[in-house]
Amino acid sequence: MESDHHEFVVPRGWIDKSDIGTSLGKIVEAERSRPGYVYDPKPYLERVGVPLLAVFGENDDLVPVEESKAAIRQALVKAGNERFEMKTFSGADHNLRLPSGREVLGYVDLMVEWLSNDYRINP
Repeated sequence: MESDHHEFVVPRGWIDKSDIGTSLGKIVEAERSRPGYVYDPKPYLERVGVPLLAVFGENDDLVPVEESKAAIRQALVKAGNERFEMKTFSGADHNLRLPSGREVLGYVDLMVEWLSNDYRINP
């Protein structure tokens, strides 16, 4: 029996477990380089009914931060989802890195705090 399931195989060496964000970025960039690539998250966001945390870097050069936040907010409101939060880290890029190359401070603390709120997952 033939399956409709197609597994995406990551080429060896693409995933560096010490820096998963950069490795996943390589995969995304490879997908974006495909001819005719278009990704519109709006139809998916309009169906999100679970709590959502969107995190941005102020100096993101891949997505326009304020326009993205407005579009996400609009889509989630359309979905009837009022349980979302958005945070922009000052001085950080798309991967939440500072110009020095270091990860922005506060990201892990934000994640822990956000996940432990009453209506979310309690540790």
